[in-house]
Amino acid sequence: MNFRKRLVVYGLIVLSIFFHSCNKNGDNKPGDQLFYGDAQTLGAGKIRSFAIIGSDGNPKTIGLKFTSEALSSLPTDSTIEHDTPVPISSEVFKTGFDHLEVDWNPAGHEPKAIYGLPHFDFHFYMISKAEQAAVIPGPDTVSVPANFIPQDYISGVIAVPDMGVHWFDPKAPEFSDQKFTDTCIYGFYHGQMTFIEPMITSAFILTHADFKINIKQPQDFQRNGFFPAVQHLYFDASTKEYVVALEGLIYHSGKHGN
Repeated sequence: MNFRKRLVVYGLIVLSIFFHSCNKNGDNKPGDQLFYGDAQTLGAGKIRSFAIIGSDGNPKTIGLKFTSEALSSLPTDSTIEHDTPVPISSEVFKTGFDHLEVDWNPAGHEPKAIYGLPHFDFHFYMISKAEQAAVIPGPDTVSVPANFIPQDYISGVIAVPDMGVHWFDPKAPEFSDQKFTDTCIYGFYHGQMTFIEPMITSAFILTHADFKINIKQPQDFQRNGFFPAVQHLYFDASTKEYVVALEGLIYHSGKHGN
C-alpha cells in the first residue's frame, strides 16, 4: 500500500473511531468541545465532571465520569451521608447548573421498600452551595405552580437537609413492582426547582448497561438555563470510565407564576 493510500485508510479509521465515540456521547458532531473538571477521589478510584459544548457555543451535555475502581472500597456506614463534591469547569456554568455532588448510600434510603438498594445519588444542582446549605429539614408546604411541575411527578413533601424535597415519578418502573435500577428525580425547595438527580444502583452500573431515560419535562421552567431531555448511563470503553450524562440540553427562558 502506497503512502497516500495509507493516509486515506488511516484517516477513515480515525473518523470512524471519532464518530463512534461521539455518537455514544449523545450524538455529538465535529467541532464540539469536551471540557473536564478536576478529578476527585471516589472509593478506590476517581470521578470527574465533564461538559460538551457545541460548535455554536451552546452546551449539549453535562455529566460525570468515574473509573471502575470508584465502585470498590466505598464506605459501608449507612448511618451517615457519604457525599463527594465534584468540581466543574467554567464551561459547565453555561448550562445553568451551579455545582455537582455525588452521594453514596450503602444501604439505600427511604422509601426502603423501593430505594433500599445500595445506590448513588448524582445531584446536578441549579442553586448555589450557600442556598443548598440553607435548606431547612422538615415538611415543605410551599406549593409549586402546576406549570413548573414535571409531567406525572409528585412531591415527597419532606425537605432533606442540604438537598430539598425529592419529587418522584409514580409511573417509573420501580413503582410497578420492578426492581429499582436507574431513575430520575427532581428536587424542589420552597416552590423552586433546585436539582435534577439521576439515582442509580451500583449493581446496575456494574452491568455496563447502555441505558437511557427520557426526562419528563414541566410545561415551563422558572429560571433561564439549558435543561436536559435525556438521562444516559453507559461505559466509555475509550477511557474505561462509567458515564452518567444529562444529554440533549435545550435552552428555556424562565417564567414566573402560573
